[in-house]
Amino acid sequence: MVTRGGTVANARVLRVALVLGVAVALPAPAEDDEESREGTIDLQCRITCSVDQPGVPVAELTWSSPRDNRLKGLAAQQVHATVYKDGFEKGNHVVVEPTGAGQEFQPAARGKKLPPGLKLRTTAVEGAVTRGREPPSRTTIKVEGLEPGLNYFWRVSSRAGSQVVNTGAVRCKVPVCPVDRDARLPQR
Repeated sequence: MVTRGGTVANARVLRVALVLGVAVALPAPAEDDEESREGTIDLQCRITCSVDQPGVPVAELTWSSPRDNRLKGLAAQQVHATVYKDGFEKGNHVVVEPTGAGQEFQPAARGKKLPPGLKLRTTAVEGAVTRGREPPSRTTIKVEGLEPGLNYFWRVSSRAGSQVVNTGAVRCKVPVCPVDRDARLPQR
């Protein structure tokens, strides 16, 4: 079976070559492969427990800005979050344009109440998009306010004029962060 760009066939050839100890030059991926398509934004999510605040989960989102001509003059990037599988389509999500720490996510639809589980805020931003400057190659933000046990869906949208490029949704499950002491008891 051969997929776009021959990825499965290339993997088999490489596996056989490794077993035989033969060096093989594989063809580069085709231009229409998803990995090489211009305008894509590589979004990654990692959730950890805060070192400073016991019991507090922290999401770390990292993405690469698109480097194609369609988004020349990148003006803004927004991070969208939802806990609903179809939250982006139905407008049940929150959004923030990350420019610094301490920003609160707002409902995507004006006048809508904040959906449960989505009272989120940024705690750190590295590589934010600044108008009039070359977009950063990589942006990382940290977000708190997550509810343990919930699945969060994230996406990033990049805007330049009327052109918008969205990532696909990335899902991260929030762990329960253990605490060694009862926060209600006085500390010694």
